[in-house]
Amino acid sequence: YYGNALRFLCSMKVSILLSGRWRDKWFLSLSLAWIRYRNNRIDKLYLFLPNVQVPLLKKEMERQWPGITLPVYLIPVESLSFNIQAYESLLKSVDARTMLVIDDCHLFKSPDAIRSRRMMDIADQCNYKLLMTESLIVNNIHDIYMQYRILNKDILGYYRWDDFSRKHIIYGGVDGKQILGYKNLSYLVGLAEPYTYPVDEKGTPEAEPDVMTYICELTSSQKESYRRKKNELLLLIEKYEIQVYDIFRIMGEMERIACGYISTGHKKDHYYNTNKLL
Repeated sequence: YYGNALRFLCSMKVSILLSGRWRDKWFLSLSLAWIRYRNNRIDKLYLFLPNVQVPLLKKEMERQWPGITLPVYLIPVESLSFNIQAYESLLKSVDARTMLVIDDCHLFKSPDAIRSRRMMDIADQCNYKLLMTESLIVNNIHDIYMQYRILNKDILGYYRWDDFSRKHIIYGGVDGKQILGYKNLSYLVGLAEPYTYPVDEKGTPEAEPDVMTYICELTSSQKESYRRKKNELLLLIEKYEIQVYDIFRIMGEMERIACGYISTGHKKDHYYNTNKLL
């Protein structure tokens, strides 16, 4: 399966490799860099990885790549967070003929983190990039934004976090800043998939799951009940009789109506006939 992975990676200037085996990731990334170096595509390799992994990779290189002539620089990702001198030095030393490899790229998931922004600045100077991780999504689906932005700003087509969030994140809550869900996921998967090579534990490429979006309209009975609850809330607001409890109570009832059921106060709930896919 190394051959299949290398064929894919060699065909892409920028790509993401999904694998949980650190030896496989390092072997494939160094093999890819060596192929490009021999073909006069790059002059050097900068490999970013957690500081604790640096000694392990050095030993692995001595075992598998003794006497390698490709200039390889191992850089702890932690240095980007607090060492501005290291960041400025890296920014000056990289160019279009520098290959950039980032292991555990999920560490750069926050668009607001100094480390992520500095890595983005460095990556924008390089033509050849490979990001590697076991999983792009650690906590939330929007974790992938910054990782693909580091890879290339044109892949997802969003140059700012605000543009991405408006297109794919559903906000709500009292302050309107809580993440309630996501939208346009099939579109997002379609943009990312051509640049991503997932490998399962058996060493064979994993099939990308089909993501399909269905819009389930409310039934007439749901719409009527929803309208009544909304008017009840608006009336309390107009009379200046609204309490915090009323907001949560009515909004909760409206949510249950939209989901297909309402509480009747008995042991069993009353269910609507809905258009949801069961």
